[in-house]
Amino acid sequence: MGSKRSLVARDDCLDIEDLEKCLEDVGEILSDPGELLGEKKKRQSPGYSDSEQEAICASFAEFVPVHQELLQTLIGKHGLLSLTPFTQPIAQVLRSDEGAVDTLAFGLIDALPVCAQDATQNKNNLDRTFDQAINEYSD
Repeated sequence: MGSKRSLVARDDCLDIEDLEKCLEDVGEILSDPGELLGEKKKRQSPGYSDSEQEAICASFAEFVPVHQELLQTLIGKHGLLSLTPFTQPIAQVLRSDEGAVDTLAFGLIDALPVCAQDATQNKNNLDRTFDQAINEYSD
């Protein structure tokens, strides 16, 4: 099955006006329903030992509160910084930083099954702090 064909099938099914074309193309890709939905396949673990995975996760667990402290400092300085024209640029930088941290966290979660649950919890905690900081500077 060609990936180009599956993309056409997915597009046809998203456009429900052509249901017959959708059903015709779906038959070809039923062997991989995730392809129809546009799901990405999970990456293979790079082969870290359990102890190496734990060490990497411990580093991420230490990174999260340090980053949260930085964000809390920015939140605390909002009153002073709101008197300047820098609030919107700060919000943009925070959004960019959040994207970079999310990329790192998702990569760790995918690559480190031993501690994926803890890494997910740490990421979620950091996301809440990012949301708070971004909301402060987006006003």
